[in-house]
Amino acid sequence: MVGVTATWPESGGLLPVTRVPGGELAEVAARADFAVLPVGAVEWHGPHLPLGTDLILAEGFAAESGRSPGGPRGVLFPAVPYAACPGQTRPWPGTVAIRPEIAVGYLADVIEGIVAAGFGRLLIVNGHDAN
Repeated sequence: MVGVTATWPESGGLLPVTRVPGGELAEVAARADFAVLPVGAVEWHGPHLPLGTDLILAEGFAAESGRSPGGPRGVLFPAVPYAACPGQTRPWPGTVAIRPEIAVGYLADVIEGIVAAGFGRLLIVNGHDAN
């Protein structure tokens, strides 16, 4: 076997989809047990926390999904960073909110693309309560 699939740990783990060559995607999807999609938001969490707190949590939990010794093989998709942020954080500086209908449509398109790429199981790790 040649390429990125040869470096995928046989003991399981996560392979970032952004590192998979297009010509190897079908094989990677066929060998994967699941795909992972972290979802968060960029928003105010107070003066003491980063604006990306939701993303940091979602990406961290997503990474943990592939850390079981001898566990399944997963493919990690890039995090969806923007979401609908209802009234509580919207007026604060640094909050980047999109309309709920845009958020739902965007996420549906992302999920459709992942499934169309051959991934039959998708774990969505949500770090934002309004998603």
